[in-house]
Amino acid sequence: MADGEHKHGSKHLSLDDVQSIIGRAIMDRGFREAFVKDPDGTLKKMQISTTVDGVADEKAIALIKAIAEALGEGNRGVSLEEALETLRKSYLDSADGVIRPRCG
Repeated sequence: MADGEHKHGSKHLSLDDVQSIIGRAIMDRGFREAFVKDPDGTLKKMQISTTVDGVADEKAIALIKAIAEALGEGNRGVSLEEALETLRKSYLDSADGVIRPRCG
């Protein structure tokens, strides 16, 4: 499913969504707490899906889980550099054309 293509009111997770989630989580404590507590529920409220044609997109699911874990209370003592590296690694692990298009 292409980015921006809607199905049943939800669209598949895109790079823009990932950036919005991370940015909003940094700026909005309430959003961050809700996302960490219930990433799936938060995505549903944002009308973002981690399925493609009814099939779970395991890389998108893993990325969302990794973002939630990186933003969670368990990482409070972690340096910003370590947290960002965790987010970057999780993103790169998912980036095979599913979350971002392959480079030419």
